[in-house]
Amino acid sequence: MNLNSQKGFTLLEILIAVVVLGIVTTMLAPTIKFILMAKKNAYIEKEKVNNNLVAAGLLNFVIEESDDGTLPSVYTGESYSAAACDPSDTDVLDQISKMGISEDHINNDGTISQRERVYKITDETQTAPLYGSVGPEVNLDYQIGVLYMSECPRTDASCDPEVETGDDRNDNFGATTVRFSTEATQRKRMQQTVAMLNTLQEHFVDYFRSMQQAAAAGSTVNYYPDPASLGGSGLTAANPFSNEGCHHDWLSLTFEYTNGTIPEIVGLSADIVGQTPWGGDIEYCRDYEPDAVDASNADIAPHYAAFRFHEDITDGNAPDGTSDIVIGF
Repeated sequence: MNLNSQKGFTLLEILIAVVVLGIVTTMLAPTIKFILMAKKNAYIEKEKVNNNLVAAGLLNFVIEESDDGTLPSVYTGESYSAAACDPSDTDVLDQISKMGISEDHINNDGTISQRERVYKITDETQTAPLYGSVGPEVNLDYQIGVLYMSECPRTDASCDPEVETGDDRNDNFGATTVRFSTEATQRKRMQQTVAMLNTLQEHFVDYFRSMQQAAAAGSTVNYYPDPASLGGSGLTAANPFSNEGCHHDWLSLTFEYTNGTIPEIVGLSADIVGQTPWGGDIEYCRDYEPDAVDASNADIAPHYAAFRFHEDITDGNAPDGTSDIVIGF
């Protein structure tokens, strides 16, 4: 074979091809860049929608399932660093799934790389007037949740998906960040507490007046509900000056005496009005005198009563005699 007879590309032809390829690439570069940017933006928009769906499910869990009004804990199983849902927790899983997001997209983006959907919680506390804008101030705990998309595959232990700043990979998907709060739910529960106290006060006052009207004219007896009528023992005397204004015991509304609970005397159920929505006891004083300096005016007309509960209302604590909200009537 004569090697000199073989044909190939000349140097000039190669140079022309390179120039043409460069021109075509330059012409297509904006289009390629646009396609890649559009693809990225579509991904970001989709994951922001998914983050909103997960956030809505988490808040729905707080409303429907959480006794203390708190968000579900961060999940760290199955190689996740900080995910939103423990797959074995059916209560959380059901509430998120109700939002229309598939289970395999809750904790990651559902792609082959399984980029982790990061979930964080911050605890906050504020003082808030019990009646919205007025009244004694309670300590209201609530949480702020954050969901954002990371570029970290969940199985890549060398990649930290919780780094939000100073890291290019997470800055890429910063637009997917969704923030949400349980404050509105906690405030709604506080409103429910106020409604409960108003109901209690209305029924106790009505009971007092009906008993007084049935008594002899000019009666000065204290007709507020007495546990003795339920088979309870007699009230213990106390100094109101050191007992948050109460001349007698502070009585639990949920305590079962021989013949029932105190709210049942006035036609209410202790299961409904005996505790705050967070499970903290509400207690009752049948002889309340907040200005008293000693016990000398016990059971002296005019008669007042009171309810109390702990000022750390969202913690579900029982009254402790020092850090309570007292509502007299």
